[in-house]
Amino acid sequence: MPDGRELKAIIPGGSSVQILTADQIDTPLAYDAMREAGSSVGSGGVVVIDDRACIVELGLRVAQFYMHESCGKCTPCREGTRWMVQLLHKIEDG
Repeated sequence: MPDGRELKAIIPGGSSVQILTADQIDTPLAYDAMREAGSSVGSGGVVVIDDRACIVELGLRVAQFYMHESCGKCTPCREGTRWMVQLLHKIEDG
């Protein structure tokens, strides 16, 4: 990690897959290994999160992205993403 920062988490396959914790850093980026760790290779976009990042804020940004990008035709996307954003705002506000 740059500047001596500590690893907090890894998103191994883009924003739609399960986050891995720092203690799972040695998990191979392979389908079976990711599945066993409870995640996925997804789109293959790896996001590395250091100790300065707030996981709630990260979740909020991801939820806002999906709320904006959703076509809004199905109820889970239309309503679910809006509710996720509202809930994460409440958590963020304490």
